[in-house]
Amino acid sequence: MDNNERAYQEAAKAVKERRDFYQHLVVYVAVCTFLSVMTLFVWGGKFWPVFVIFGWGIGVASHAVSTFLGKEWERKKINEYLDKHGDKGEDN
Repeated sequence: MDNNERAYQEAAKAVKERRDFYQHLVVYVAVCTFLSVMTLFVWGGKFWPVFVIFGWGIGVASHAVSTFLGKEWERKKINEYLDKHGDKGEDN
């Protein structure tokens, strides 16, 4: 596999990860909106969707971190470390 093909595959994977995150976010917003509207205007009672919003929100936030700070962030930090400490991996 040549460098252009590898670069293309990495770019395609990154785009797919971002698309998957945005799909996750849209479903999260749609479901939370639906549950909130139904609770406030139809079912009445206590606002129980807050548990769904908070719990699922943690999952969406972790998905965002892994999507946008994932390998690019990790690669950047590794390069910063190597620039600071040299190729020997010294801790000093």
